[in-house]
Amino acid sequence: MIKKVLACLTIIFLGFGSCTNNVSAPNKYFHVQVVDESTGEGIPMVELLALNNHPYYTDSYGNIAFHEMGLMNREVYFQIRSPGYYFPKDYTGRSSIKLDVREGGMQKIKMTRAMAAERIYRSTGQGIYYHTQLLGLSTPLKKASVNAGVLGQDSNLSAIYKNKIFWVWGDSFLPHDYHGNFAISAATSPLPKDNPLAQSVGIDYEYFTDSSGNSSNMIDPNGPGYVWFDWLMNIPEQGTERLIAKFARVNAYFGNYERGTAIFNDTLQLFERYKNEDSWLPDGHSTTHPFLVQSNGIQYFYLYNDQGFSRVKPTLESVASADAYEYLTCLTTPNNEAVSSSDIVRNQAGEVIYAWKKNIQPISLSIQNKWIEQSILKPSEALLQTYDLVTGLPIDLQRGSIRWNEYRQRWIMIMGTQDIYYLEADTPVGPWTYASKIANLDNFYYNPVHHDFLDEGHGQFIYFEGTYTRFWGQGKMVPHYDYNQLMHRLDLSHPNVQLPLPVYETWTDDLEPAYNFRNSQVNSPPGKNKLSIPFYALEEDNKLPG
Repeated sequence: MIKKVLACLTIIFLGFGSCTNNVSAPNKYFHVQVVDESTGEGIPMVELLALNNHPYYTDSYGNIAFHEMGLMNREVYFQIRSPGYYFPKDYTGRSSIKLDVREGGMQKIKMTRAMAAERIYRSTGQGIYYHTQLLGLSTPLKKASVNAGVLGQDSNLSAIYKNKIFWVWGDSFLPHDYHGNFAISAATSPLPKDNPLAQSVGIDYEYFTDSSGNSSNMIDPNGPGYVWFDWLMNIPEQGTERLIAKFARVNAYFGNYERGTAIFNDTLQLFERYKNEDSWLPDGHSTTHPFLVQSNGIQYFYLYNDQGFSRVKPTLESVASADAYEYLTCLTTPNNEAVSSSDIVRNQAGEVIYAWKKNIQPISLSIQNKWIEQSILKPSEALLQTYDLVTGLPIDLQRGSIRWNEYRQRWIMIMGTQDIYYLEADTPVGPWTYASKIANLDNFYYNPVHHDFLDEGHGQFIYFEGTYTRFWGQGKMVPHYDYNQLMHRLDLSHPNVQLPLPVYETWTDDLEPAYNFRNSQVNSPPGKNKLSIPFYALEEDNKLPG
């Protein structure tokens, strides 16, 4: 015993760490698993809090390996809570449970999901299956403890590139330094058809790493500040794929030092600057998820963010040149400012006409609202009119992603911050009218993106993720989860996402008015250059209970 103590002291003195007596995991821990009562799947990020105020959070399998000195082998009272999930309340008004905490014991707890989307796992960071590993159970990931040293990662962009999924993130925290990798992290993973790992349990990222095995800078900062990507595009040209990104080199106050485009060099495994664009310098960085659209026989990348709608032809020179972009606007001239109603394009009937124009300001929500306040535009004439389906209150159409969905046969949008909404529309630019809240988080959750390449059941089941953090908020710091990506799955047959759809006033061959959804024959009435939408309704096969 004396020799063992001396050995421990020697190890500690030499700086090699602490010395503890190992206890086998199955005998030491009390195993708690929290599952969704409707699916039986583990729920990530559920908090169990005993009266000592030491919180435990479930990992991505819904597991907790509990071992607290002084609380073992007795009945213990826990508060249980998780955003988007419900557990019955006790006589004090708290959601709680009493557990007989025994070493080697196990208890399964069922919670009721109060939102349409399932929270299924954390996709980035250290200890994704932390408690599962402590319990000695198997995990789906090859590098479940930590991958490429990544502790936390900001907003995700992705593209299909050379038969793989190419992922990029913004700031990445690494163990050795606060500013571990603030010049873009990246990884690849197989497409679902080539991947033995189901997208429902996790993603095995193959990170680009440096000589120490940590996530490496994917672009040379080439000066002070951080480098962020606005978007990522795969552009096939002359029989080869080119992966191009729009970048911003910014200071701590989000001011731009440099703006431009960069192309991925497969040999160097780096993004190299392609073209700087000074006209982009005044624009703020905005995470954007481009999507391809065929419009009048011409293909475009469409982009939507908090600055409005834009589009550009999918060629290298076009996406790298600011003057090649078209913006959806109702302004008459490129003066980028409306000072009176005469600056708004209208037809002979006085209706506002929105069209794609170059070198002119797009219609953002803030600009639109300013024009309404100044009586330049009527509220009913606004491009962006979005309402919460339940409350009927207007909501801001915030950052998110737009994708075509095979199952719904419509364009769908996932957007929001903290409260995440689902919307669908007949065209990629709308009308985005009714929105259903599908997920809510207790902290900041931003830049959500729907990964349509992970869709299952011909688009019935979709996957989306966003950055979860209290970095700019007042919420609670959640160990492991903070400043990382949280993945959700949404079943588009869920009653909560059956939305009222526009009913168009159309015209029959006998010149009689008729009313149809977009998936019926729709013709413009005589003498009018656009369809009117007198009301919204649910499709017959989407009647909701009650």
